[in-house]
Amino acid sequence: MYILKRIDYNLPDIFRKRLFEERRLLGFLKSNYILSLISSYIDMEHKCFSMKFEYISGITLLHLVRQLRWFEESTVAFYSAQIVLAFEYLHELNIIYRNLKLETILLTDNGYIKLCDFAFAKLLSSHSSYTYSIVGVPDIMPPEILLGRPYSFSVDWWQLGIAMFEMLTSRTPFFSSSMFQTHKNVLNNHRYEFPSHISSLARCTCMMFLQPDIKKRLGCSLTGMDAKEVKQNIWFKNHVDWTAIIERSHPAPYKINNIELNSNKTISMLNTIESKWLDEYDQAVRSLINVSFPDENDSIN
Repeated sequence: MYILKRIDYNLPDIFRKRLFEERRLLGFLKSNYILSLISSYIDMEHKCFSMKFEYISGITLLHLVRQLRWFEESTVAFYSAQIVLAFEYLHELNIIYRNLKLETILLTDNGYIKLCDFAFAKLLSSHSSYTYSIVGVPDIMPPEILLGRPYSFSVDWWQLGIAMFEMLTSRTPFFSSSMFQTHKNVLNNHRYEFPSHISSLARCTCMMFLQPDIKKRLGCSLTGMDAKEVKQNIWFKNHVDWTAIIERSHPAPYKINNIELNSNKTISMLNTIESKWLDEYDQAVRSLINVSFPDENDSIN
């Protein structure tokens, strides 16, 4: 069994180029925290490009948090720690993910997570290189992208802050029904409020990731790829046993098989993983067409 991701081959050259770049990156990525690509091919019969991924009977964290309304801080730390490890791996390979949102985080059978959808991922030529591409979903874009400034790994740490906030509150901090207002909220560092049940340390950690000044942002103090700094953050240290996470001996808060919630509700699985993948990819492509520019115009320093 496998997950099949099909994309209409009749895309503009710009987006087809991005598609092949995604396939190229996935071809050499091997991590417990990234959905593994098995093979890819052009399906002439259906006029599409197909990619086969390892099969996991999982749901996205967005689906789970909407069922639960929000996660306990220990649960947020469990998932966030794995994202930190995924970023540590990617950044060591000079890859920016640029697409972290709860829709692209899959919960596996054992309760751990895997990142999927590398449509926006970017391979830099070196640790000190930058890109200028304007890509992503509006409410997770950091100020440096919106302002057209050079950036690198800082984007991923900003998006981790967004994801943590959403896991804690079931909403993103800067969202507005108007894309213009969403961008304005980000650029003006619009005041976002935390529910009273969230600890001061969790709030502080989110705010450190959502620091507009890259030099002050958590994870960016040195080269923008300092996972060590994140691991030493007091909130993470209070909640995370990094060795247990890496060895997968830490008990997962939720598992796929008929997850029983505190409210005695059961998480309902989607009927077909393939349909879910197609829906999520369609959404990603629509976002790409609306707000993105091709990487071929990037300037690398």
